[in-house]
Amino acid sequence: MVGTTHLTPSSSTDEGGFIGLGIWRYRTETVAPPGSGQVRFNNATIESATLLWINETNDGGTDVSVFLDLLTVGSLVFLQEQANADNFVLVEVASVTDEGTYREITINEVEAQGTAFVQNTRVAIVISGPTTAAPQRQIFEGLSTRSLVISDFTIGSTIAEGVSAVSAGVGATVFSPTAIQDDHPGIWGLRTGTTAAGRVFVIGRPGSYNIGVGGITRVGTWVRTPATLSDAVQEYVLRAGLFSISLPNTVDFGVGFEYQFDQNGGRWQGITDAAAESSLDTGITVAVDTWYKLEFEINTDGTSVEFFIDSVSVGILSTAANIPQGTGFNNFYNTHIMKLAGTTARDFFIDAYYVYQELSR
Repeated sequence: MVGTTHLTPSSSTDEGGFIGLGIWRYRTETVAPPGSGQVRFNNATIESATLLWINETNDGGTDVSVFLDLLTVGSLVFLQEQANADNFVLVEVASVTDEGTYREITINEVEAQGTAFVQNTRVAIVISGPTTAAPQRQIFEGLSTRSLVISDFTIGSTIAEGVSAVSAGVGATVFSPTAIQDDHPGIWGLRTGTTAAGRVFVIGRPGSYNIGVGGITRVGTWVRTPATLSDAVQEYVLRAGLFSISLPNTVDFGVGFEYQFDQNGGRWQGITDAAAESSLDTGITVAVDTWYKLEFEINTDGTSVEFFIDSVSVGILSTAANIPQGTGFNNFYNTHIMKLAGTTARDFFIDAYYVYQELSR
């Protein structure tokens, strides 16, 4: 599920308000920087911590840097385990430093604490107290140069708003299965059907993204692999990212993740394709029936792409000529499964995705 940001604005910039920022993963590492979607303290014993680090992107992929910039001296930061209200911590802010991808918060005092968090605990974060500016004005200013598209597949048999499904082949379809994991209550299944070229594409809107023409571009997708790996008899390919494809199986251009059994030793690979294709061995072997959070970030000028699997960086591609940067490419969100051989149906699952961009006025 994608984290949701809620705002109850204050009528006074002095009094502040309450701002719910979403969900992060608590990590026990006591050094910075926190990874995407992570929060850390500089002491495993939180009541003895003097620093709190919050990544500006929460676990749902939402960039909340505008909200974090509201923090100032005297603000309160409340962290609570999502599944257990007895596990919490409340700290008072002494100072805040923008470290680029995260905020370093100097703790004036740990005001209260319940049961300690454990590794990878999902925690909700709320800030309150004095803020540096009216939240509604900060939000508007931030949104005027940022674009965030989030689609979550949760509404029964209705596909997420702004998303199209394209299928081909006998029995190829998109379907709404029952929940197959507690953390993923709303998902869509992509079924190839029973033809050798059966395929299903989930395509997002808008129809095209220009990358490297304003600020960074981040894309994230939560997917679950089929119950059987691809092989020479029942072969398929999985991709997730920004892709334009020519059938039967040619990447015209794009950036994202790819799995094919006969490439890269059956491991996820990151790829970029413009003038030609560049590929990155992520080192992560694709397993059956497994959820993966696949994310990548393209830098400001579109010359470098960093790839992440389950919030851990797995490498960088920086052959600029092979990154579809600028206005001459039709980069649209595209996650798909394509059969290349065999007639046994295979199912691929998607929980949610996001596309975030920083834009120029």
